[in-house]
Amino acid sequence: MGEGTGTTPTAGWAEKRIFTTGEAADVCKVSQQTIIRCFDSGRLGGFRVPGSKFRRIPRADLIKFMRENEIPVDVLDPKTAKRVTIHRFWKCLRICWAKIRDSRCGRVGPGMRRGC
Repeated sequence: MGEGTGTTPTAGWAEKRIFTTGEAADVCKVSQQTIIRCFDSGRLGGFRVPGSKFRRIPRADLIKFMRENEIPVDVLDPKTAKRVTIHRFWKCLRICWAKIRDSRCGRVGPGMRRGC
């Protein structure tokens, strides 16, 4: 059987310091195998449990990995959820505005039609 059960309640993640690969997968919303591959390739820090094949991921390493891969960290710290959501809203708004501006100027990006 693999590591972790995938049934860890999200409420406990705010205080959790060490994660199994299954828990990290739940937090990141990716498969456990993806977490294991990232761990084994060195993209995700952590350690193996002595005397076993199991991997463990410290909170700091998981947060670093999430930020490097643009995965929202608000699941781990609900206090930051509003700030992250607002930041993403403004980022999306800037991208949309740039696409509109470019289409009006006659510059056309991939998948866009020329304006007037």
